[in-house]
Amino acid sequence: MRIGVFDSGIGGLTVLKELIKYHKNQEYIYFGDTQNLPYGVKSKEELFDIVCKVIDFLISEDVKIIFIACGTVSSTIYQELRQKYKIPIVNIIDTTIAEIRRNKITDLAVLATPATIGSHIFKNKLNDINVMEISCSQFVPIIEDKVDKKFKKIYIEQYLKEVKKERIKDIVLGCTHYPLLEDDIKAYLGEVNCYNMGTVLARSTYLKPDKEDLKVYFSHKYDGLDIKVNNILERKIDIIEKQI
Repeated sequence: MRIGVFDSGIGGLTVLKELIKYHKNQEYIYFGDTQNLPYGVKSKEELFDIVCKVIDFLISEDVKIIFIACGTVSSTIYQELRQKYKIPIVNIIDTTIAEIRRNKITDLAVLATPATIGSHIFKNKLNDINVMEISCSQFVPIIEDKVDKKFKKIYIEQYLKEVKKERIKDIVLGCTHYPLLEDDIKAYLGEVNCYNMGTVLARSTYLKPDKEDLKVYFSHKYDGLDIKVNNILERKIDIIEKQI
């Protein structure tokens, strides 16, 4: 099956990596919209217009299903996208919420972009447990090298001090970029359980085996991007620049 996966930048590669790990024999087409990142600070109207262009491109590549490897898109405009398109579109959040319920978590911290936190999707869908919502607006810029990495430790302490104070041990990485900071988050918080939404999604999805192929597109190819992509996917990838 030809599968489309997209995000605002390199974050969605953490989802792609997990999909490939659990479902090797598939044709994957990844689109990282580096030209328009970060998604997490955009209005719903602006985000919808941008994402429709991404989805239109993936459809032109003849994908049969699309995985939204982005917490922001999944939490803010997913229903609107489902109404607009006939192609199956899967969001990154629902399977994580189901996993939290299965594990009977009672206290949870959700780290996400301002848009995802503003939607209160985790708090609303998990309204019978204690959910601490934390907007981490600078994490994506740090990961994408838009903010000097010397500030990384400062922002981690700023965003997570209440989590540490309350000793919350179950953490949702509510943006697909955030697994790239998981080691730093655990170094600050200590022994915690981090939910990687890409891992949960990949484990929860059935895909019928098919032939194997991988294409990786980015809307803006900047210096050092190929190194990041190769490091995340742990393989050499020829990146294709494609403006939409």
